[in-house]
Amino acid sequence: MFSKKDDEFSFLWTIKQSSKNTLRISLHYQEEDSKTGLLRIDYNGGHTNPQSINEYVPEKFYPYAGVKLTKSHIHYHVQGYPVLAWAIPLEEDDFLVKEISENDFNITLAEIIKLFAKTINVETVININILLI
Repeated sequence: MFSKKDDEFSFLWTIKQSSKNTLRISLHYQEEDSKTGLLRIDYNGGHTNPQSINEYVPEKFYPYAGVKLTKSHIHYHVQGYPVLAWAIPLEEDDFLVKEISENDFNITLAEIIKLFAKTINVETVININILLI
């Protein structure tokens, strides 16, 4: 992806579904050349945050220092840490879809993709066709 206003940077958006668990998906957004991850949402995945807090860690992340997250969570780029090392539970974030379930997986997945596109300011219309078997 490219920005209309600044084509110096290109971005990569990956949507990945776990081969082991059909209800585990990740949406990952990064600056393509530097491979700097900017935002990632993991549904039904685990993650452990760094123990130490530097000056760039947002205050709302403080309670999660060193904490192992076992529910759906959202990662943010924080300067001074490895790629997307910090995450908070989706319950604590403004992203609207907090969980996915087996019953409405296909509908929810389409909603999540569109919402993620809006979050990262994608202006291209995204059409999603779900084939129900």
